Amino acid sequence: MREVQCIICDRKVFIDEATVEAKRLQNNPIRTFMCDDCKSRLDKPKQRPYTQETQRNATDKRCHKQPKKSLKKNKKTAKTKKTD
Repeated sequence: MREVQCIICDRKVFIDEATVEAKRLQNNPIRTFMCDDCKSRLDKPKQRPYTQETQRNATDKRCHKQPKKSLKKNKKTAKTKKTD
């Protein structure tokens, strides 16, 4: 058994040395370890309840985009030569 420490919650956990994760930590000590609780917290995005306010904010962001500036330059009219 190998004792490792979670980088987020600083909890010490024992993992089996035969696992791939333990071998990676042994060969490359710079690699970090996260406990299962911290992994599950980071893997699942925070679900927010649906409200009319969240829907309004989502549509406001889409509707108020700045228009793109035109890259085309105005064409100058050809100058006509006067002949006297």
